[in-house]
Amino acid sequence: MFLLLTLLACTPDDAEDSGAPHTGACGEVSEWELSLQVAVERDGQPAAGATVSLVDRGWSPGTVLGTATADAAGEAVLSPLTITSVEGCWGTLLDYVVTATDGTRSGEAPVNPALFNAIDDGSLSADVRDFPIQL
Repeated sequence: MFLLLTLLACTPDDAEDSGAPHTGACGEVSEWELSLQVAVERDGQPAAGATVSLVDRGWSPGTVLGTATADAAGEAVLSPLTITSVEGCWGTLLDYVVTATDGTRSGEAPVNPALFNAIDDGSLSADVRDFPIQL
C-alpha cells in the first residue's frame, strides 16, 4: 500500500498547461536537456552495433527518450534527451534505465545517480562508460 501511495503522489497533475511550471502531487516538475554517454560489452568485449536506449520508468513508463547505436568501441551518445525531474518526492525523483540489445542478448543499467549529478552540477552531461551494460 505504501509503495502505491508513493507512486501516485509523484504523478503529473491534471491541470491545463498555462505556461507556468508543471507540478506533480509532490512538487515542481522540471524538464532538462541532457546528453548521456554509455558503453556496452558482450563477453567482456565492446558490443559494436548494439542498440542503446534510455527508457523512462517513472513519469511516463515505457517511453523511449532516445536511441543510438554503439560504435566500434562499444560506446554510444544519447543526445539530446529530455529528462523530467520532480522536486519534493524525497529529493529529486528520477526513474530511468539504459537498455541495450544486439538482437540476441539484452541488458540494462540504472542511470539515475548520473542523471541527477548532471542536473545538479549544471553540466547536463552524464557519462556512465566506466560501468558498461553487459549483454
